[in-house]
Amino acid sequence: MDLVRLVLERAKTSRDAVTVCSSLLEEYGQGGGCAEDDSSWCYENGFLFADRAEAWVLETAGRFL
Repeated sequence: MDLVRLVLERAKTSRDAVTVCSSLLEEYGQGGGCAEDDSSWCYENGFLFADRAEAWVLETAGRFL
């Protein structure tokens, strides 16, 4: 997924990863509709970011307008 690739490029720690991913999600969202015939169905992903010091879970749901 593009978000994961961008987070890996930009974040140095798992805490940074949460900040980077949240910022990207807020600005660009999570992609288009997931179903060809139903545009109301959208991505709602979970992310797990971990490093040697700590781990974070970032859950997403719905659409932020």
